[in-house]
Amino acid sequence: MRTSPYTRLACMTADSINPMLSMRTTVGGHFPRFTRVSSRRQFRSVWGGTLLFALLLGGCASYQPRPLIPSREAAALQARDVNAAGLRAFLAAHGQTVTPWPLPTWDLSSLTLLALYDNPQFKVARAQWQRARAGTETAAQLPNPSLHLFQQHHSLAPAGLSPWSYGLALGIPLQSTGLRQARVAQAHALADAADLELAAAAWQIRSTVRVRFVGLDAARRNVDLLKSEVALRKTALRLLQRQYALGAITASTLTMAHIQEERAQSAVLSAQGQVADQRAALAGILGLPLDALAHLRLDFSGIQNPPTGKHLPSPAVQRAALLDRLDIRTALDQYSAAEAGLRLEIAKQYPQFQLGPGYEWDQGDQRWTLGLSLSLPVFNQNQGQIAEAEARRVEVAARFEVLQLHVLTQVERGMAAYQNSVQTWNATNHIVAVQQQEAQQISAQFAAGEIDRLAVIRAQLQTVVAKRDRLTAQVESEHALGRLEDAVQQPLEGGTPLPPVATLGPRQAPHDKQGS
Repeated sequence: MRTSPYTRLACMTADSINPMLSMRTTVGGHFPRFTRVSSRRQFRSVWGGTLLFALLLGGCASYQPRPLIPSREAAALQARDVNAAGLRAFLAAHGQTVTPWPLPTWDLSSLTLLALYDNPQFKVARAQWQRARAGTETAAQLPNPSLHLFQQHHSLAPAGLSPWSYGLALGIPLQSTGLRQARVAQAHALADAADLELAAAAWQIRSTVRVRFVGLDAARRNVDLLKSEVALRKTALRLLQRQYALGAITASTLTMAHIQEERAQSAVLSAQGQVADQRAALAGILGLPLDALAHLRLDFSGIQNPPTGKHLPSPAVQRAALLDRLDIRTALDQYSAAEAGLRLEIAKQYPQFQLGPGYEWDQGDQRWTLGLSLSLPVFNQNQGQIAEAEARRVEVAARFEVLQLHVLTQVERGMAAYQNSVQTWNATNHIVAVQQQEAQQISAQFAAGEIDRLAVIRAQLQTVVAKRDRLTAQVESEHALGRLEDAVQQPLEGGTPLPPVATLGPRQAPHDKQGS
């Protein structure tokens, strides 16, 4: 809450003012004596000043309790609704098609916006952003003047006059322009860095949603392939049992088939556990209860395309990562803050002045005073703080160089890893094609009566194994592409870009009543 300078002047407690205005000091067991005229004037002055401060006190900010109740927060978490009107407006504002509503399917782009809309982790980042922005207002504030009220007792007062004199004095700090500008510049640089940290938090949420989304799709598809393998091994086991009954195979061969079938069933159970784990992880990053996610129909088609080299970033995008990535820009703002901090400490080495006008009523005599106080740089000239600020600036500059090297390495490694994953997928895809062709040939031989059905089952099992290898290669290529996107902090396969910070920062979720 903003208050006027006059209101801020009044934001002193009555306990710190009234004792000075209504002091009843006694000397020799008697109350102070006043002349009739002077006492009336003093009475009116005292109560007039008290009334003025009482009126101004009404404009001061007051504490508003906002207790944190775990049961209420838990209930709000369980009650989150993906069909809320506020979410619909948020999706529409950022380019998502929201007709029909509720959405029949949710893809990676819509899930990313859902995570950004009402995510507890993002609320933390947004609160930190708001705190940094509030720091700019603090830095721009002028220091408050101080008010000193006093009274004096005169032991040799003339007859008929009050032995008391009263006065007040103001202390008005005179802040140098350079000091205030440096403080404001430092606060704005830190606030700009907080803007970028908020955007970085949004990107991190996007990245995590993508990882969990890809992981869930991979786990689901792996379960389907393993179930196909179990069905084929059951069929093979039945055929081998018939051959064993006829004495065509040994017991060890049948036992091995039993073991392979049980291993396949165990692999299905393990893969189903991975599906449950990935689903829970996705619900967590979306900020949804697991039951709410279970009712969403997820569309994985956008991440099931074969990897290609066309997703590789252009040289311009790679250069932009070195110069304009979020953490690079954050580091630049932090360096600006360090420079402003150095200017601030240099400005502090010069004397700071305080103007002190005053007034005293003494036995009917009105005295006006004007004082000037300053700090004397005798024992130090702020050398220690200046040295610390200089060292801090050097440290931030060195960290920036390390960060740029890290970004360069991350981009190059990301490109190499993705290119390798594309080659691996191409190789596994070729193996699947060869294996499918061979399985077709074996099926034709079986139809011609040249081989038995067990040979067909074995060929189909080899095809399933090849498909699982291809799935592993495709998932790895998706993860490699995600790491490459993290390196350049740009979508590389047509994903929805992040909303600007201006739309993410001040927005509050519908059930979040806290003001921005």
